[in-house]
Amino acid sequence: MPIALLTGRPYGIYRNWLFKCLQGTGAHVSQLRRLMIDTLSNVTFQIPLYVLILTFNGATMGQIITAVSSIIVVVTLSGRPYGIYLIWCRKLFGVPVKS
Repeated sequence: MPIALLTGRPYGIYRNWLFKCLQGTGAHVSQLRRLMIDTLSNVTFQIPLYVLILTFNGATMGQIITAVSSIIVVVTLSGRPYGIYLIWCRKLFGVPVKS
């Protein structure tokens, strides 16, 4: 939980940046494109972070490869649902929604 609290805002900024770079903002964006960008942002942010945490805690390369190959499925499948959750939270707290 502490890691999630520390990385939540940087992830949101990174996700917004990816949407902007890949022209994924606005009402005209297809659901497929949103799915792809949310999945990409989740995988490219969470996996390196996970590797850093494992490395910091002394995991061997074999352990890191095993852990990453299993968590990549979860991170890939959770990308869009997490993006939808972030949009909901932003609306709830009056933060402008960009994706």
